[in-house]
Amino acid sequence: MHSDSAPTRDEWPPDMVVYFEHLDPVLLPLLFARSTLGIRSGRDVPEKLAPSPDSWLVPTSGGSRQTPQADDWDAHWLTRLDELATQRHPGEVVAAPDLHEALRKDRLLRRPRWRDVHGDSFDAAAYERWLAAIDEATDLTVGPAISRALIDAWHAGLFAVTILPIATPFASRVSPSCLVVSAATWRDVPSMHFALALDAATG
Repeated sequence: MHSDSAPTRDEWPPDMVVYFEHLDPVLLPLLFARSTLGIRSGRDVPEKLAPSPDSWLVPTSGGSRQTPQADDWDAHWLTRLDELATQRHPGEVVAAPDLHEALRKDRLLRRPRWRDVHGDSFDAAAYERWLAAIDEATDLTVGPAISRALIDAWHAGLFAVTILPIATPFASRVSPSCLVVSAATWRDVPSMHFALALDAATG
């Protein structure tokens, strides 16, 4: 793309705001649990993660712990996607300055999350190390190569992009306002152009 047709971030519309989240506090525990516990989900979400979690299920001494069922995993996944699809502008719904703290309080007050129900089924210390590795590996810089496509998507209603640590291409426009992509898609310009062009009806 020629530089004169690729606006920089400074050239975005003055009222344009798009939020990027790479450490979703609900979806990442689900991905970690699916990988380390061997849950066979029916959802169309690629299984290979990058970085790969460094933990696996350790049976209890009595052997009574059971691997959570796939349909339970699917239900938690769909619940979170529904929340992302129906959220308004984050600044309108989150009064607290820390979005993660607001989500934590929301979890305690109203919605049981995966870790509330199955919190003892995976290694919490390994999970935290995995989060740190994801944070270190993720560059949220929006380059000029995708700026035009991002501006067009924003005009179509997009204001939130959730990036998941998935090693293969994946994109889902869960609503006009929210796009979910894999890290592999985020790092690949043609894939991001395709993802940003998705609409909620087909994505």
